[in-house]
Amino acid sequence: MRLLFAEKLADRITLVAQRLPQVPVIVRERRAAAIVATMIGARQLVRSTSDPELSAIHLQTGAETAYNLAATPD
Repeated sequence: MRLLFAEKLADRITLVAQRLPQVPVIVRERRAAAIVATMIGARQLVRSTSDPELSAIHLQTGAETAYNLAATPD
């Protein structure tokens, strides 16, 4: 199960990295990993609360942070 998760996670990071601006590969891969980690973390926070308003804040903040990471120049 862990191996399958790791494979799918690596696939997702690669997918995100392919859509980032043309910067050095190592920068793209690390930034993509940070974006995916941010998205996963935001999703966990959304699931951890029963307050719809707080869930919306977590989701919006995660999306904004991921976007800012993607838009950051080298």
